[in-house]
Amino acid sequence: MAHVKDWVLFEKQWRAILDTYKLPYFHMTAFANNRRPYANWKEEDRAALIGSLLDVIADFPRMRFSCSMEVDDYRLVVKVDNIGDEDIVRAYHICARKCIEHVSDLARLVKHTHKILHIFDRGNSAWPTFEAKFTQAMLDSLNILQPISQSKVDVVALQSADIIAQQSARNILIESRRATETKRIYTKRLFNKPGLLIHATRKMVKDWYKEEQFIESHRRRGMYPRRSSAAWMNTIPQMYTLIDMFAEPENHHITSLLRESQ
Repeated sequence: MAHVKDWVLFEKQWRAILDTYKLPYFHMTAFANNRRPYANWKEEDRAALIGSLLDVIADFPRMRFSCSMEVDDYRLVVKVDNIGDEDIVRAYHICARKCIEHVSDLARLVKHTHKILHIFDRGNSAWPTFEAKFTQAMLDSLNILQPISQSKVDVVALQSADIIAQQSARNILIESRRATETKRIYTKRLFNKPGLLIHATRKMVKDWYKEEQFIESHRRRGMYPRRSSAAWMNTIPQMYTLIDMFAEPENHHITSLLRESQ
């Protein structure tokens, strides 16, 4: 999350780095797995590239949001509890809406009135059905603009989100001891920024699924349930930090302080 003016400066610096390495765009999964176009790069060149990109992330985006669930947990909930449902809720819909809700909850808490635009990666097959679910009642309740999808090639902010997504997933695997930490884990730098990394337990997946069905029933009637303060908000930073997260760029000072502390 960042102010639109921040994203303009972010894009300028990000593209300048890519131009230096003659890259049309940056794809974290390919980079982390030594695939083209990074397959034959020297380790020092790899370190310099990712280091430069992490510096730009340190300078501009203000908060990070990540929401995930285990595929096995999702399948268990769907098969055991909802096998007869006519409209199975997709995991993508649940996680994507949770990210939007978290931003809206924080914005409402600090009385930020400007509507926020959420941009999603066009490459996900679940996007069209997710996009179609937004009614005006939902947009008004969340105080957001109609979410849109774009290509990572065209919107470089999505390339930084790609890094967050890949590294958040990697961090979950390491913490659960399903993978070992390697030199290509950059979460210490990425997680230095304020943010939320929510990985659902099986019970949470079950609760989220029921909630999504509840919301869908309201959507079909042209309504959207009234939002209440969520329990997770007890874990957020101090109020003054949150207010700063939504400030105009000239009044935003937390980013520079974070960069100096690295």
